Amino acid sequence: VARNACLRRGGEVVLRRSGSAPPLLGDALRRRLASQGQYGFRFGWEFTEVEVVDGASEQMVHWMPGPAAVALPAYGRNVHHFAESVIMLFHASLHPEIYPWLVSLEHLLLPLTSGEQELEWNLGFLDLVLFAAAEHGATRPLVHFAEDLGLWPREGANRGEAPMACFEQLVLLGMTTSEFGLFAHPREADLFRAHADVHLGLGGTPVPALGPEHQMRTFLVERSGSRRLLNKGQVEEAIAFTGLADLHFLNSTARTFELESFRTQVSWMRQTDLLVAVHGSGIINGIFMDPGSVVIDLLCPSFAELTFTPTLLSAGHHFLFLPNTNLSSGTYQGTARPVPAPCFEGLPFEATAMECLPIRNCDLYADT
Repeated sequence: VARNACLRRGGEVVLRRSGSAPPLLGDALRRRLASQGQYGFRFGWEFTEVEVVDGASEQMVHWMPGPAAVALPAYGRNVHHFAESVIMLFHASLHPEIYPWLVSLEHLLLPLTSGEQELEWNLGFLDLVLFAAAEHGATRPLVHFAEDLGLWPREGANRGEAPMACFEQLVLLGMTTSEFGLFAHPREADLFRAHADVHLGLGGTPVPALGPEHQMRTFLVERSGSRRLLNKGQVEEAIAFTGLADLHFLNSTARTFELESFRTQVSWMRQTDLLVAVHGSGIINGIFMDPGSVVIDLLCPSFAELTFTPTLLSAGHHFLFLPNTNLSSGTYQGTARPVPAPCFEGLPFEATAMECLPIRNCDLYADT
């Protein structure tokens, strides 16, 4: 919790101190902030400390008294990173004695996001989180986007001269879900799903429990942009060959997540036992499946990223991934691979090898 903290456009956190005060951010604290989880405060966060001179004018466009929290997704317009940036509000509502400042928030700040441009899924998920937290006694804060704070980028403005929005108290919501998942325990995920049923009005039709006489309701999800599944028919045949899948459910539900509303996506998952999906942030929808469900991640050729493992395990699910050894399927939106040949040799692509980044967006033939 930082006092007398401000935000500049771009999500820069500015800490203000008087000339006689000691530095607020020492080297040890900076290292600690940067080491909190894979994302934590490492990606999407930037800290600056400024000395406040008496009588000096500052470009402060907003001053907000009372406690406020800032959420900075590591990457914008991404459902997984957005979810991990705000889910802490629900967890805190279950443990008010540990997080008293989070259960009494007056403002929630999204300085990297425009309310008009944010993904519908993200807005729906945020509304659900705030509803669920309020059910456990947390106050429902006012949500402020970049344009509400006067921080939306303007052409020709230098960053150092950009206006600031300042706060009496500012809580920084770090992200560590790539290590620990969205939930502290599967029981917490059960509770969150129950709130989703109530909030979205999905509790009217009970879903039968999985048993020996019950075929698995299998949901095959594609992508409409990059990472297209080029052999969808073969994948469906392989699923049908097992004899374990409810073929009627499979044939009626092979869809793309990004073309549907948040409520529709959650409704699909509340009826699904097995989710088979091309790798992408939409897999986060698997958290809404009942405990014991299975998620299979179809990876791109020569690519491995197991980011969703902790989140789905914390939701009480089984998470499997299907490596792709068919390098001939490595096309990028219908064109030849625009990446160096060594990226397809040796170990699968690592996130640190930026020249290999296009691999993650290749179309693919899933091994069947």
